[in-house]
Amino acid sequence: MRTVAIILAAGMGARYGAPKQFVSVHNKPILAHTVKKFDGFTKFITVQSELMPIAEGIAKEHDFDDFDFVAGGSSRQESVKNALEAACKYQTPDNVVITDANRPLISRENIQKGVWLLEGCDCVVSVCKATNTVCQFNDGYKVLPRATMYELLMPQFFKF
Repeated sequence: MRTVAIILAAGMGARYGAPKQFVSVHNKPILAHTVKKFDGFTKFITVQSELMPIAEGIAKEHDFDDFDFVAGGSSRQESVKNALEAACKYQTPDNVVITDANRPLISRENIQKGVWLLEGCDCVVSVCKATNTVCQFNDGYKVLPRATMYELLMPQFFKF
């Protein structure tokens, strides 16, 4: 089965004040930490054109392999679409793993498990129990029970 990884690194970091994917953590950009988790996968990394020189420098310095940069879109949805179209230019994949560049803490084991679980499902998503209080607004606020709430995490896995 051919699985490709789409790493969304096209964000401009408007709320943070700078593109977070290029911030250094332990002397390495967050993007490099994330890409390393997907060694062995063909990777499509979305980047805005004005950030491409920075991303190319990081790729060279940290020896990215088996990857292509793809133009990021004006939205997350458009960036994913661009990466899917790029992946299909080579060979239509069987599976797709989508993650944000700013989510480097996923383990290789969880990535492998997500891909493995696609054998019996059309999509798989990582979750964790909600720890924050969540409420719903519909003519007033209603606090929802945390015992039944989960947060959706990255990466997300899909059959193509």
